[in-house]
Amino acid sequence: EAGIAQKAEALVSHLARSPVGADVSCFLPLIEHFAAKGDVPRAEEWLRCLAMPPGLCQNSDRPCPRTGNTCEALAQGFAAAAWSAGRAHGLAEAELWGVKADEWPGAARGGLVHDAVICVCAQASDVEVAKYWVARRDEVIRIASGSPGKFEGRSALVAEMPMAYSTLLDLCAAQADLKGIEAWYSLLMAEGGIPEPRSFLRAVRAFAKEGDIPGAERWLRRAQKLGLSLGVSGHNAVLATLAKQIGCCSDAAKQAEQWLYHMSTQGVDPDVVSFNIVLSAFARCGMLGDAESLIGAMVARGIEPDTATLSTAMQACAKGKEAQRAERLFKLIASRGSVHMDAVCHNMLIDVFVKVGNADRAQKWLDDMHSCGVKPSTVSHTTVLHAHARNGDVDAAERGISQMLRDGVAANVVTYSAMVQAYGKAGNLQGAEKWFSHMMREGITPNMVSFSVLLNVCAKNGDADRAERWLQAMCNAGIVPNEVCYNNVIDACAKLGQAERAESWLRKLEREASAGKMCSPVEDSLTSVFSFSAPGPAQPRRLEPTRQSYTSAAQAYAVQGRWTDVQRLFSNMEARGICMDEVSLTVLLSAYARARPRERDRAQSAFRHYHAQGGLITRPPVHVLRGILGSKRCSALLADLGLDAQDK
Repeated sequence: EAGIAQKAEALVSHLARSPVGADVSCFLPLIEHFAAKGDVPRAEEWLRCLAMPPGLCQNSDRPCPRTGNTCEALAQGFAAAAWSAGRAHGLAEAELWGVKADEWPGAARGGLVHDAVICVCAQASDVEVAKYWVARRDEVIRIASGSPGKFEGRSALVAEMPMAYSTLLDLCAAQADLKGIEAWYSLLMAEGGIPEPRSFLRAVRAFAKEGDIPGAERWLRRAQKLGLSLGVSGHNAVLATLAKQIGCCSDAAKQAEQWLYHMSTQGVDPDVVSFNIVLSAFARCGMLGDAESLIGAMVARGIEPDTATLSTAMQACAKGKEAQRAERLFKLIASRGSVHMDAVCHNMLIDVFVKVGNADRAQKWLDDMHSCGVKPSTVSHTTVLHAHARNGDVDAAERGISQMLRDGVAANVVTYSAMVQAYGKAGNLQGAEKWFSHMMREGITPNMVSFSVLLNVCAKNGDADRAERWLQAMCNAGIVPNEVCYNNVIDACAKLGQAERAESWLRKLEREASAGKMCSPVEDSLTSVFSFSAPGPAQPRRLEPTRQSYTSAAQAYAVQGRWTDVQRLFSNMEARGICMDEVSLTVLLSAYARARPRERDRAQSAFRHYHAQGGLITRPPVHVLRGILGSKRCSALLADLGLDAQDK
């Protein structure tokens, strides 16, 4: 245990020379130690000492007596050595070391060596070698059964077999080999053995996972017939598989519910896990009425909801935008007293109201936490702040963060970003910058999202100077801007009508992308970051221009009627594998419309080409096209393309 192997070896040698002697309990730790360290030759050296016929071992001058315990230790030693060296085939050397059933007292235990090898092979997923050693083990059994006077007999050896066969059953279950499971089960039963309970459970799970529910039921019945109790876990395995495979099918969710109640007819009482599995199925299918009824049935059976029940119910209600149902279920679960309704639980309900846009109700539940003796957390306050931020309610946001700080709750980067977003939504760039600067004075390092929020405010205000300054500050802070950040700067320049300036930032984005720069994913949207149930941050990805990057830059040229520059930008975009959409088409057509003279033929050709590529035709591009071609000519073009003559 101390890792001093030489001292351990010296002690064993000393014991072997003493009147006490060294038994198997001395040899086995050495074998296991060297095998675990990967020193297989040394492990095998001590293994040979243990396996040698009675007499003097090479490391001691006293014989090591052979007993049944010696054989068991030897089996464990073989397993350790084989596992370390990955030499399952090489264990045939065991016979050269004198490991034969007719040379050992209590020969029935000789099968333990084979069992150990079989287990090693199974753990290494080597079925074929495992089969070989099963056959060798059967040979030992035949020898034993042929000499009933000398050995304990075949039945005693069979009694030792479940470990090996169960390991093979487990291996087949892990590999979803349903035929292999049945074959090893039949072989074991034919020999008069019984698999271990764990093997029944894993077989049930394997059949259920493969969608063979009748097969899973068959294994449950087998265990029940043999008097083995798999408990509720076996039935839950089937239930969980049903729930995972249903997708969003309401009929399949109902099938899972039927299995839930079928458990009781089999003498198995469903537990809270059983109900939560079906509840998750209803939640995925948007079956909120059934989910609420299921929670009621759970309570009626005396099964108390847990935190998982509450979490699933709240997430389902948030997805279905049913805040009143969420509030009702929250109160029901709280009234049971089985769940400690702490800040995390209240945050779930608050998040539901934020998602449905009910900031007042979210604020009400935040206020109620104080009266319930629950201290709101940073997440509690920040989630409500985000609701006010989305509404652009600066006054409510200011009151919220003031209350938060008075309560001694620390604000974090997400909290301050919510304040920046609130002022940005209200179009107040100075207020947004005030809170951003306050965050930095507090020693809180801005992140990608907080900079993105501020840049978005600059873009909406068309303040290119500030946008560029904050983007540079972002780079100075060691944060690589993502596409959203660059797009905000491009958009700010475009709003000022400074086309070349906007394109210069597009070119910088292209250069960074060509250099293989990595950045935070575009999917890290502002809304998801503030959400209580938002997933964790995704892995960094390569920086790439987006359709919006090109469209925003092209818009600056389009308002000036510079259609050649617009065409050039969109050609570059398509060269990067980004196709045009209805917004891009509208920008291109608007460039033709503002050109002098108007480019009617080019507009018509561009519209035809876009339609031929399968692009979506919507009202804005048709409206611009009508202004270029005139109503009569535009209607004729739409009719020729098989489109409705009316604006889409």
